[in-house]
Parts: sequence; structure tokens; C-alpha cells
Amino acid sequence: AAHLNYANGVVAWNAGQLPQAERDIRAALADMETMHGRARGGLGTDPNRFVDLVGLYRADLAQVLNAQQRFVEAEVFARQALALSLDARGPYHITTVFRIRPMVETLIEQGRFAEAEKLAALSLAILREMKVVPTTGSYLAANSQLATALLWQGKYDAALAEYRRMLQAIGNNRGLAERQVTATRNYGVALLMTGDSRAAQTVLDRVARDQLARFGAEAHGPAVVRGFRALAVARNGNAAASVAELRQIAPILEKGPAGDAASSDASGAAINRIRRVLIEEMVGLYADLA
Repeated sequence: AAHLNYANGVVAWNAGQLPQAERDIRAALADMETMHGRARGGLGTDPNRFVDLVGLYRADLAQVLNAQQRFVEAEVFARQALALSLDARGPYHITTVFRIRPMVETLIEQGRFAEAEKLAALSLAILREMKVVPTTGSYLAANSQLATALLWQGKYDAALAEYRRMLQAIGNNRGLAERQVTATRNYGVALLMTGDSRAAQTVLDRVARDQLARFGAEAHGPAVVRGFRALAVARNGNAAASVAELRQIAPILEKGPAGDAASSDASGAAINRIRRVLIEEMVGLYADLA
């Protein structure tokens, strides 16, 4: 029953049916915790197998709760999953790295970027010690989380350095580079905030087109990307076009992301920090033009 409930939960999660995914994964977790208790009582032959599955279900439940913007609950389950893996497998095990990821995610969503930075850096240190190839999914995910935590603390040079390390590791794999770095909003912002406005505009043009096609012009997520792109346009010498776009998106930014889950932006501290950076830059632009 646990495996079936979990499989159903993953299907619902991937389909965006988050309340159903939560119900299914919670049911799977309850079943697996019962089985885990029996294994610890001597009725199972491989207790760590149950520990790994209980940890997996808790970690995935944390991510489903994150997606519903229930960050405190998500952190509880993410911490439990990580503690289980550390106790059963120790720090230098790939399962532990997998459990760190949702913990970092929930810290980022809560705007606790300094804590997220430390944990993401720890994950990378573990992976290096284990001699994991830098192009594996776990390595790139940890790199990306570290870059994100650095970026929204205002450590723009350090964030860009992480993205460049990722690109160096990826090499000529263009598709992987686009998925992980070169077609992402945060990479465009890192370029913009470190002075490379032309490269930033190229990246943000692409991201804006993609998000507008997926979510529409009234969604908050695309408006944020358009705002950073407008700043790049202004720094590239076209202040009139920049101001025109900023005026278009200002009402959307003022409204905020509430109810705009489709654009993949949370309404928590993370998106508030992103909006604050954008608005501060917009105010600076208007002051320069006055």
C-alpha cells in the first residue's frame, strides 16, 4: 500500500494536483513508518531500507508542502528526512545529499539565504569528497541552490562565479547548459547586477518569452523577468523602451504574486526579496532619468 500511495502521489504532484499529492504521500509515509517500526523491532532484514524510504517520503512531502507555500510544515519534514539519513547513512552518502536539497529549498523559500548558503556549500563539499562528477544532477542542483542563495543576499560576484563553474563543468552540452544556467532568470540577474547588461538582456529576453508563453502577460513571474530585462535595456542605452515596459508591469508587481502559483513564484520571503531588489533598481533608474 505504501508504494502504491507514493506512486499515486508522485503522479498527482507532477500533474500539479498538490492537495491530492499531499494526501497520497502522507498515507504512504504512515504505512512506511509502521513498517519501519516493525523492522526496528526485528521483523525486517534491512532496517536502513525502511529508513531510506521513510526519508524519501518525508523529503518529497516537504517539497509538496513547499509548492503549496506551507514553508514551516515543509521545513519540519525536510529536517526529519535529513536527520534520518545522517543517523543511518552518515554525511558521506548520496542519500544524505538528496535529503539536503529539500532542506535548502525550504530555507530559500523562507528567505533564509545565509542558512541556505551554508547548507548548499556543505552539500557540494560532501559531493567533492565523494568524487561525484560535477555534471551529475545532484551536483548541479547543489551548485544552483548555492548560486541562488548567494544571489539574493546581494553576493552577485560570488553567484556569477558559481554559474560559471557550472558552465565550465557542463562544457559543450548546450541543452544541459540552457536547462541549468543560460536560460534561467537568476543567471540573467547575476549578469545584470555584475555589469554585463548586454549578456543579461539576451538571457532575460529568452526567459521572458518562455514565461509569457507559459503563464501569460498578467502573471507575476513573467512580470518580474520583464522588470529585470527592462533594467538591462536601460543600461544598454534605450531608456524610453525600458520605462515603457516598467510602466506596463508596475500594476502587476504592486498586486504581488498572491494566487499566482502558476507562474512558479511563491508568495513567501524569497519572492518578496526578489521584488524588493527589482523595485530598488527601478527607483534608482527613475532617479537617474529625473
